[in-house]
Amino acid sequence: MDKFQVEAVLCLDGKDCESKHISGNWSPIYDQAFKIELENGIRFIANFKYSLKSDISKDPLKDDVSKFAGVKTGDYGKFDSQCDHTMVGFVQTIPSVSQEKYGMTDHKVKCFYGSQETHYDMEKTVSVKTESDTVKVAVITSQNKIATAPVERSNVQLSQRSGTTSKRFNAHLEHKANNETDKAISFINSQNLGWKADVCKLQEHHADYGSHCLAQK
Repeated sequence: MDKFQVEAVLCLDGKDCESKHISGNWSPIYDQAFKIELENGIRFIANFKYSLKSDISKDPLKDDVSKFAGVKTGDYGKFDSQCDHTMVGFVQTIPSVSQEKYGMTDHKVKCFYGSQETHYDMEKTVSVKTESDTVKVAVITSQNKIATAPVERSNVQLSQRSGTTSKRFNAHLEHKANNETDKAISFINSQNLGWKADVCKLQEHHADYGSHCLAQK
């Protein structure tokens, strides 16, 4: 899913906000980051905030770098995520809009960080522990189609519009089976969750992939 609609307002010192709203869109980048592009030619890119668990390192800035030699980006169990905040990100201009020209050695550099001002109770999930740190499973327990909390425009610089998208995402058509999705499907089906994942989404060489799946293609 991408290109959700957003509106932005310019706030000086985070307090005095202009009345003019700037339209644009935002897109997630995997489960790691997001990109916001505004119609005035400004782009924001930042990773969601995360940190090493304290049992891995109590002070990463002081610990010897060799301590992290075995830590990989897919070791989700070794990190704590804080997705209502971002790391320090970049503010860029979009050349096709701003008509600016620059290269890797000649460009403007600005930084920003973001934090969520208003929480929308759109979805509640329960995390399910797996045997592998490379597989994350969250079961959706409830959903709301309408945000229950209003946005106070005087306190925010970016606000999300209704959940409409310019491109409709079809999870069935976009699915690509791989070793990680096989692990997730097998784990879900081994638990008593009240539902089962579609085994036809497994790779064809998987033991649980049934002959009836071929007939569905």
